Amino acid sequence: MDKLNNYFSKKKLARAIELPFSDIEDMLDKYIYFKGLIQKDGCFLYVDDYFILEQTEMNIPDFTVEEYESGYAYMEPDMAAYEVVIAVKGAEFSKNSELIGNSYKLKKPKEVDEIFYSYQQLCDLSKNIGIPQPKSKEELLKKEFVYDVNILNLKSNFTLKEASQIAGNVYGCQIEETLYLEMLSDCIKGTNIDGFKLHTVELWCFYHSYEEDNYSKPYDNGTYLKQRALLDYNLTIISKLEFIRWCNYEGIDTGLTYVPKDFDESIEALKEENIKLKQEILRPAPQLALPLKAKNDKEIEQLKKQLKVLNEQLDSQTYPPELQIAIDAYETLVRNNTAKPLNKNIKLWLSEQSIVREIGHVDLGTNSKGLSEKVKEVIAKIIKS
Repeated sequence: MDKLNNYFSKKKLARAIELPFSDIEDMLDKYIYFKGLIQKDGCFLYVDDYFILEQTEMNIPDFTVEEYESGYAYMEPDMAAYEVVIAVKGAEFSKNSELIGNSYKLKKPKEVDEIFYSYQQLCDLSKNIGIPQPKSKEELLKKEFVYDVNILNLKSNFTLKEASQIAGNVYGCQIEETLYLEMLSDCIKGTNIDGFKLHTVELWCFYHSYEEDNYSKPYDNGTYLKQRALLDYNLTIISKLEFIRWCNYEGIDTGLTYVPKDFDESIEALKEENIKLKQEILRPAPQLALPLKAKNDKEIEQLKKQLKVLNEQLDSQTYPPELQIAIDAYETLVRNNTAKPLNKNIKLWLSEQSIVREIGHVDLGTNSKGLSEKVKEVIAKIIKS
């Protein structure tokens, strides 16, 4: 077992068991963390480790007769009594195995500041007396928050003041400002030492006026501000996603998480929607009016360029066959100057050309003397006299 994760404070270890910690406290050894000199075999040895608390004494200040007679010694004097460590014993998970189980006096008594307890000893005790096994060390090592993480995770935005209190783990406490407020402000202004920039949902700056009441002014999100700018902590809002990104940058554990939402629609529904969108894009193509008054090659080339651009926009699809037929008919009639490009002339030209038969999916029907009803209908829609 990792010794660094074996010792816990009374408050943390009390969360590991289901019964009051006071019921078993006297069955467990008390430990302290000590860094300093101990006496070993008449010499001094430097240690930096956890030790069993073996011998302590109360350091009671000495008062003079006058202080006792005046009552000063009984009126909670400035020099209060406190407990000091005199001797320690090597713990089971000591870095130096030679120290385990042996008692050592400290070179200089140390005041007892915090008491620790062994998680392994608690597990062994629970097994011996039959109480439920304690919670895992992973649960005990998790950071404790003064707020309900599950409730805050339901929010999508925080004011700057709320974000700073969450970062400082004082959310809901009567604390107005924290160090994190300035850290967040620097990142929003764009003056962070690393150039880290936080983007806001709403950005407000506070202003003082001698003629009018103090007021706040909004700015565009993402605006870079001067260092002297004073953000309105109650109106400036950042998203939870941006706040989590900032916490990761600063290495702050808030317990907040962001889970991207799944698509509400199935893949099949999305495919169907995609088909509809493509149909909407293709629909205007047949409505292109041919410049029937064009009389030269230049205008014909311009028409082709427009159709080429349209073709690229339509996901590189070829022209609709019926549209290409109309273009070929119009171009031939204009170039040869044989007849005006009216509906009847174009229909006559199409009926005489083999180009129609080259379009595989355009059916001429059984009537060899004319176009099929489908082709006639298409041409009537496309070509305007």
